[in-house]
Amino acid sequence: MKVKIFCVFLFVIFLTSCKKSANENLKKIKNYSNNSAEYIYTKNGFDREFILCLPDDFEAAQSGITPLIFVLHGYGNTARGFMNEIHLEKAACHRGFAVCYVSGKSNPSSYNKRSCWSYGEDEWSKKDIEILEDLAKFLQKTFGFCSSKTCVVGFSNGAIMANKIAVEKSETFTAVVSVAGMMSLNVWTKVTAKNKEKISAYFQINGTEDEVVPMRISKKSTYIPQPPFEEDVLEFISGTKTADAEIEVLSERTQLYKFNKKVWWALVQDETHEWPSLRWSGINTCELIVDFLMNQYE
Repeated sequence: MKVKIFCVFLFVIFLTSCKKSANENLKKIKNYSNNSAEYIYTKNGFDREFILCLPDDFEAAQSGITPLIFVLHGYGNTARGFMNEIHLEKAACHRGFAVCYVSGKSNPSSYNKRSCWSYGEDEWSKKDIEILEDLAKFLQKTFGFCSSKTCVVGFSNGAIMANKIAVEKSETFTAVVSVAGMMSLNVWTKVTAKNKEKISAYFQINGTEDEVVPMRISKKSTYIPQPPFEEDVLEFISGTKTADAEIEVLSERTQLYKFNKKVWWALVQDETHEWPSLRWSGINTCELIVDFLMNQYE
């Protein structure tokens, strides 16, 4: 009897220590509403600030079925700044998604100290992508989000990181949306016929007049070395030629190419380096993104 009581006692201590350990990784900074708050997550001396917006029916998030969207801002921005610009949570939360806006940090080895996402091959870049994966798994465990329905949406510099995630972390992030971004050459060289089936569901959104992260097909790209052509990436991942993709005319300026269920491409005519606005592009970009993700997770 004493042995049984002692075992129960040890089990309670174990649960308490696990909860305490989790709490030590997470610190709440500020409440925004009943369903959203800002936090800082720390692991192994590396931290990330983020804003978590919970779905309207939070009880569903505790059942292990609620999908989670990570949002990565562009160069020099923050989680709060980008949230205030696009408000993806307004399109996603009422449809059952949780949304996590994450703040990037400057790379110590860079001369420019503005916040960003490092998608290279140096040690900082490796830590940058690893902490995103760690944070995703931590939120899945802590809040009960679905591990097979965690995805990432990136803009500009954040979209280039999202492309890296699509290739290297597809087991954790099962869908990727890249807005005004590209797949860098160092990531593209890792894509082979053997691993392309493992690449996350992939949605690319480009503006034809983007001069910050110009499309390779536009012949305005000044990157050295040059990234792959957008169509090469989409065709290789999907196994479908652009000419054979289903085309939907979403507005006067925007066409949607559906290579298959898993791979989409939205092309916005005359759009510059912007998150496409309803007024200019004729589409609600946030709603379109949620439509794509719903299509993956139905």
